[in-house]
Amino acid sequence: MKTITANDLANRFQEESMMPADVFTILCKNGLWLTATSGQNDIYFPSPSTIAYPPFLPPTYTDGLDALPDPFVYYATQNGRWERGVVKSKVSFNLSAGEMQLSVIADPSVVYPGTETTLMSIITSGIFDGASIAVGKMFFPLDTYGQFVANETGVERVFSGLMGPFDQSGRSKFTFRVMDYQYMLNQKTPPNIIQTNCRWSLYSRGCTVTAGVYANLCGVTSVVNALTGTRGALVIYSDPVDPFPDPPYYDQGVVGFETGQNALLAYAVQTQQSDGGLKLVVPTVFPVAVDDVFVLFPGCDKTPATCASKFSNLINFGGYPSVPAAETGI
Repeated sequence: MKTITANDLANRFQEESMMPADVFTILCKNGLWLTATSGQNDIYFPSPSTIAYPPFLPPTYTDGLDALPDPFVYYATQNGRWERGVVKSKVSFNLSAGEMQLSVIADPSVVYPGTETTLMSIITSGIFDGASIAVGKMFFPLDTYGQFVANETGVERVFSGLMGPFDQSGRSKFTFRVMDYQYMLNQKTPPNIIQTNCRWSLYSRGCTVTAGVYANLCGVTSVVNALTGTRGALVIYSDPVDPFPDPPYYDQGVVGFETGQNALLAYAVQTQQSDGGLKLVVPTVFPVAVDDVFVLFPGCDKTPATCASKFSNLINFGGYPSVPAAETGI
């Protein structure tokens, strides 16, 4: 890959007319790398085994380039039309993250790669919230637009960071706020608040409880919509390796899918039902199918009693049970 400089770009524009195209590589929550372009045509790479790696190449493509088809479409227009705004940054003595606006236009015919679910539905589910993104600009001579060739096509690195919440500005248009990685340094100080319940997240370093000790491998046997006729919470029934303890053992627990369309995605359990069903807090992003495999972890209500009885971990309890309740004086 050739990283273009200001002098290179000036020289190329003097030599011949150039066509620019923004390219985007996004790492979604479920581990899928989505690539897209602002151009009207696909950007492809002929003879992958003989060229340098395409810019912002995801790790999933770094092995076995010889096995890729020729030509290999990398930045595809079928993933919607993505456009970026101006990159904004401010120089000051205070910590200030750079920002960029990112928009995508995706009609109902655009589906999330590898599924039959529309990209619009996936965006509203929040799967892009917190996703990592790299943005670049490529320049092509007019007669080779869309064809990336090593050391001939210039690549300008524009921005990299994290995607924030979206705003829907039309039937098929979504706009994201994107921040650079300095945004992750915006932490409250001090980070801990004196409170009655435990301040640690279950299975975190402060909690010290090992998740694998309590993991229960399950296979889906059936799925029932708890609110018929709506997109209500789902109730999942399964055949677990270890029998379920009595409710509410898995209340506030976590279902982490290992196979199926929801693989690598996790969902919170609202209630463990008496009939063995697990009612999820929110609907799953993708449909759940029979025989999908997931790992189930118990939850914690962050009280000293649960910490002691369920996890035998009272010594690491992170709350202050003796703190008096807040009162209002009149």
